[in-house]
Amino acid sequence: MTFDQRFEKVKELIMALGQRRDQMIAQAALDLRFAAKDTAHELDLTLERLETFIELRESLAPRRPLGGPDSWVAVTLSYNGSAWLNLVITAAYMAGNQVLVKFSSKGSGLMGLMEEIYQPIFGDGIRFYRARGQTFMEEALKNPKVSAVVFFGYDQHVLPYQEAFRQSGKGIVVPAFRGRRGHPVLVCLGYRGEILALDPAEGLRQLMRAHPDDVFEAEAGDANILRDLDVPEDYADELKRRRD
Repeated sequence: MTFDQRFEKVKELIMALGQRRDQMIAQAALDLRFAAKDTAHELDLTLERLETFIELRESLAPRRPLGGPDSWVAVTLSYNGSAWLNLVITAAYMAGNQVLVKFSSKGSGLMGLMEEIYQPIFGDGIRFYRARGQTFMEEALKNPKVSAVVFFGYDQHVLPYQEAFRQSGKGIVVPAFRGRRGHPVLVCLGYRGEILALDPAEGLRQLMRAHPDDVFEAEAGDANILRDLDVPEDYADELKRRRD
């Protein structure tokens, strides 16, 4: 597909998002408890930013996909779907990549609506993934056509110790609070093959046991790094904790 063809499809998307604006606001409120005013502001800002793609047409045209003409970019949002994700998807698409998108499970209704909007315009060029996030990441890492994985998470989980990761010289950095290890764990790319071969039931604990001399514990100073939100029951427990 040529750049001009991709460009026209993004213009169609801008029109479609504008036409479904009220429906997206209502779905975000239903799925995610987002305030209508906040979603409306975010969506309008997103549409404004998408319009800049039209203004930057000449600058965008020379861009090429990361892994060649069959390149895929996998995009996952570990929390709730937001309107600005459209900018990430379309930026990767405009460069010539095909895009695979994974929303948070809590945003399943919103993802369904997005799929309704995208599919008639982009066909298989942009796909929405419905299985578990862990499976999404595993499949993306194994797929030779996926040239990049874009992961959006919570900054506060990473920022307190990302500099320690760089300075430690270690390949595995795990946050700790008063001697107890938490998550997420940062792992250098050199362990990619070994991670793919791990037993999913044990996860990264196996890797840390196998390479104890390459593990650095970074004191995060926040007990929140000890809590998990992997399954709906964890989320329910967290809501109860906050209410109490």
